[in-house]
Amino acid sequence: AVPFLLPADGVDAFAMVVDVLSGSTNRLDMALRVGGATVVPAIDVYPSLVNGEVRLSATDLNSLNSGLNGKRDAGPSGLDFVEVEAVFSGPGNANIGLVAGGIFAPYDGVMSTSLVPGHPLVVALNGALGEALPSNGVRTVALPVALSAPGAVEFTVDDLRTTSSVEVVGLSMTPDVDTMVPGTDWYRFNATFDATRLGTTTFANDMRTQGWDVRLVLHAPGGAAEITCSVASLPLAGDELNGCSKSGEALVWSSTEADGHVAIGGTGPMAWVDAAFQIPVSWSDEPSAVFSISLVSPAGPMLPASRTFGAGASMGIEPDVGLEDWWIETSSGFRAHPSEPWIAPGDVGTIHIQVGFEDLPDAARPRSGDVLVRARLNGVDIGSTSSLDDGHASFPFTAPSFVPEVEVRIDIEPLRGQDRVDAVDSSKTFGLDGVAPLLLSSSTGATAHLEADDAHEHSLLIGDRPRLPSSGEVHLWRSWVDDLNGDGIIDAGEPNLQSVLVPENLTDLQGTYAFSLDASRAPLGGWYAFWYSIADQAGNVLLDAGNRSVPMSIVQVRSDAAPSVGDDASASWSVPSPAWLHPSEVVTLSVPLGDGNGLQDLAVVTVDLDLERNDGLVIEWTDEDGCTEAHPFLTVLDCRMEGSPALTPFSDDGFLRIDMRLDWGFDPSTTARTPSVTVEDRGGQFSSDRLDGLRWRASSELMLDAASLVVQLDGTVLGESQAQLRPGAELQVSSSFAWARSGRTVLHPLHVEASLGSELQNGTTVNGSFDLELGVPDEAGSQGLLVRIVDAPDGAVHRGADDVVRRFMVDTEPPRVNALTAPALGAPLPESDWDALTVDVRVNEDIGLGEVHLGWRVMVSGFGLAGEVLGEGLEPMTLRGARSSGED
Repeated sequence: AVPFLLPADGVDAFAMVVDVLSGSTNRLDMALRVGGATVVPAIDVYPSLVNGEVRLSATDLNSLNSGLNGKRDAGPSGLDFVEVEAVFSGPGNANIGLVAGGIFAPYDGVMSTSLVPGHPLVVALNGALGEALPSNGVRTVALPVALSAPGAVEFTVDDLRTTSSVEVVGLSMTPDVDTMVPGTDWYRFNATFDATRLGTTTFANDMRTQGWDVRLVLHAPGGAAEITCSVASLPLAGDELNGCSKSGEALVWSSTEADGHVAIGGTGPMAWVDAAFQIPVSWSDEPSAVFSISLVSPAGPMLPASRTFGAGASMGIEPDVGLEDWWIETSSGFRAHPSEPWIAPGDVGTIHIQVGFEDLPDAARPRSGDVLVRARLNGVDIGSTSSLDDGHASFPFTAPSFVPEVEVRIDIEPLRGQDRVDAVDSSKTFGLDGVAPLLLSSSTGATAHLEADDAHEHSLLIGDRPRLPSSGEVHLWRSWVDDLNGDGIIDAGEPNLQSVLVPENLTDLQGTYAFSLDASRAPLGGWYAFWYSIADQAGNVLLDAGNRSVPMSIVQVRSDAAPSVGDDASASWSVPSPAWLHPSEVVTLSVPLGDGNGLQDLAVVTVDLDLERNDGLVIEWTDEDGCTEAHPFLTVLDCRMEGSPALTPFSDDGFLRIDMRLDWGFDPSTTARTPSVTVEDRGGQFSSDRLDGLRWRASSELMLDAASLVVQLDGTVLGESQAQLRPGAELQVSSSFAWARSGRTVLHPLHVEASLGSELQNGTTVNGSFDLELGVPDEAGSQGLLVRIVDAPDGAVHRGADDVVRRFMVDTEPPRVNALTAPALGAPLPESDWDALTVDVRVNEDIGLGEVHLGWRVMVSGFGLAGEVLGEGLEPMTLRGARSSGED
């Protein structure tokens, strides 16, 4: 049976195309049924197959129309349709395949309808009238009609009511889209109206006081939403809009993050209406939709401001969701995408999932709670959520280490009755790749200079397996374009990204990655820097590719220039002139250099410390290795290139600073030596010069620094004159050694021995100084203090090693009292003489007498030393009228 619809009022004719596709027969009957009852008996249509068309006779047509009359199965209001079935049959033994269609059934249908002001057709007509240009006071609009089959339609307007209306100035929308979706965006509309023709100059206020309404209508073939609010109640936001009159679908006016609103305002004859809302997720697919904002006066609606959605291939409203994209963010920050399914074994990363609306990658994203997102790894759930951030969900991910591959699957489950339409495959099997790309070579060194050509080509040779990286970026900074603040520094946000060209065959073991730069507009002396961000499909990062702080290459745009050696006045030693160099002493040699392409262009600098002799005192600097030396008694501690005043990538002038020392065992000859310098750039140009101002001599002679010698006894410094010491006293001896030729302190640790008579003490210098404690021997007479170096370094010469540095007298016998000469022993001492009593004592001392004190005590007589003490004291005595040494 073949079903189709015909109007209940009947048709003027009926024909349809019938053809046999397979099999053979000599008879084919066709009957027409309505409601299961046969209205046209079976007729043999086989003869008509020759023409391919079956046409009803007038009798059969009347029977068909009689069967249709008074019935209804479908159709719009005022135009009823009835379902008819064409039933085909043949001989019992016939087995044929046929096709039927192409129905021809003309009819006259009359449909009458009355459209209220808010009907979408009225809204659309009013919107078109507002945009049509008047001609002689008449506005003409075209009413498009779409038919699903060939035919003709005639419209008759029986009644048309109009009223004076405000003029629609415009309607804006944010965001401006062709398709609305039930997503995170709030659709905001702003309509502007001009009421000048109504003769008002306070339009917004008049609407509040005269009972006007604002009507918002969103209409689509499958549904409509309408809300009408009193102007006097505005503005309203969120749940406050529940007090307005609503019909049809319910727009979203409130959420946990924000609220929608309807507001009105304006000045003079102008007024505006601002509305913001979201589309409900319950709305079905709509091929088109119209949104309108209209002002409704007590007399009726004004011309609306309207906007049509669904132009061309776009949908009007699209609620269907699906997987828009997904990828794995590796621990290195790169993406492992299912289009190139490789991941690093054991890598800890994040699965990112982007959910969107069907065929709308740039639209708003689904709201949280409308979609469930789930990720599976080898069939095991690793995370699920319905909480989305701008349609985005993510889950921690750890790649397996001991399997050959891993399957990742993403499931999207609509939770509000939407359909699911994925834009990409939701499942992919990833291979494991734990090998990072390897930088084999670069066409450009760390620094370089090139002519101002149209194109500067730069490339890398990279090796990797099982596949080479499929993409990469170069970070490029140009001093003449990208230095936004003009500070000459590569600041964050200034470099720009450029994709590199990749090899055609990624299965090769190595390939070239390249980019080009147009330097034709670069100023002379301008420079640029670049570094790379390249990783393979599994996120394994190419190392040694540079960064913003240390770019991989810095290139100056300039012609090649010759290097030069500065003059003697700029060259210097770090020690005073005349320059004496000593073993173990670190000195710095500063050699002035220059190059028009910057010091970065220097390839080799050779410093011969003694150009007049072939003694191997040569230091060679290269950009790759720094400084090297071959002389057995010469050591270079550090070597650096410094700009003047500061080193920039292309400083024209600067210094090669060499921190060096002569080692013990160096030739002790004091012959003057003159340095020379030869400098060569990357282009092979060179320059040489001798530095007469840096003539130097070497000496390993050292001596005790007498000026720093300090001898203390019990914390008291002893002067240089011969001092008298008692046996067993402790002397503190401190001093340092100095180079005999320059007077500078010897910082190399030295083993020191101090002796005084038979007493010895050893120690070691620290930072050039020593501090020893030395006992005074029990040996009477003059004793000399000697300081020597023991186990002296190879080649060291100690000048004055046997010189006495200080002499002392050692006194082994104490002074002896020979006699009391005054007052007479045993003579009475009247108390009246006590205030001016003189006591004379004769003392015997072999070497010399120091300080002398008299002790006295007055006691009660008769008891000896056990008597009561009446007074006592200690008075200094002076040596007078006698020799300083001897028996008296």
